[in-house]
Amino acid sequence: MDPAFSLRARARRRHDELRAALPDDSDGPIHAAQLLEIADGLTGLFRETVAADNPLLDGGLAVLDRQNGVIWTGGDTPARLAVCHQAHEYAHFWLHSGSFICSPAQLDPTADPTAEASARVADYSPRERLEREANLFARELLLPSDRLRRWALTDGMDAATVAARVGVPLAVVQQQLVHALLVGDLLDDLPPPEAEPTLTLDPSQQRAAQAVSGPVFIEAGPGTGKTRAFVGRLRHLLGTGVEPERILSLTFSRRAAEEIRDRVGRFAPDAAPRLWMGTFHAFGLELLRKCAGLPTEVAV
Repeated sequence: MDPAFSLRARARRRHDELRAALPDDSDGPIHAAQLLEIADGLTGLFRETVAADNPLLDGGLAVLDRQNGVIWTGGDTPARLAVCHQAHEYAHFWLHSGSFICSPAQLDPTADPTAEASARVADYSPRERLEREANLFARELLLPSDRLRRWALTDGMDAATVAARVGVPLAVVQQQLVHALLVGDLLDDLPPPEAEPTLTLDPSQQRAAQAVSGPVFIEAGPGTGKTRAFVGRLRHLLGTGVEPERILSLTFSRRAAEEIRDRVGRFAPDAAPRLWMGTFHAFGLELLRKCAGLPTEVAV
């Protein structure tokens, strides 16, 4: 399944879970503030609004403080945009590990995750990939495309009406409505995600996947099952209790990285977003971005 479709499906399931807590479900639009209140009750998080210059925001517009169980947002943010920012932080809570300080550039509820330029940037910045995922998840959480399509085609609601009833910016509804009308049926017709088939490794692949000491150098030619062994190694590490955040998975091509990410997502959907998976070039650029301002002896 395409990663964007998988994210949308997870957001829809989360929306349905929250909607099920309503005493009377009319199947119509739910105000974002009400939906997030339900999320507060189910997760134990609480949302606090503070002044834009409050140190708790650390220069960002919205913050997920996982340790203290708080989502902080700036008080000068318009109410309709603030709920999108809070949904964005909830997306981080459900999808990713750790805490997040999100800047205006990262909090873009109308970002198009399918744009080629965005995809290229995402490959070379893992943090930006996480922010794109959170933007997409948040939009689908507040405005599930299957329901949005019914509201538009069956109930005759225009974008402005939906925006008013859900309490989000009109541009967010318009962006989501384009997807709901043009692409949504594809997601409706998708079968459930396939489970990763039994991973059968030959003896040499098994030795590589289950090596207990390193470094290990493996010579393998074309068609010898390198990707299978690679995935087997990740599965072995996760199965033996290695924390996903401690695993670094690097490949030479974006295509290989996406394939591995997809396969790991099938057998370890909760752990996959917490692994660092990408290309050597992306990892090198991320190091430069994070360490460029540090003293040389620390950066090295």
